[in-house]
Amino acid sequence: MRYKNLSQLLARNNDSKQYFLSLPIGMQMELRGHGEAIHSADDLHQLSALMTTYGIPNHEDEYEHFF
Repeated sequence: MRYKNLSQLLARNNDSKQYFLSLPIGMQMELRGHGEAIHSADDLHQLSALMTTYGIPNHEDEYEHFF
């Protein structure tokens, strides 16, 4: 299912919310910064995997080209 943004995804999808809350706080904050680009559970998992692999970016738009 596609959602408007991360906030809507977390409000309506309990599995995604539980996954999000299991992530480190720094990653949660960075994901919220990219919230308008996250429209599905797959987007959330993909971006968090990129952050785990490549680290949390210093620049807000560093991962934008992946979406």
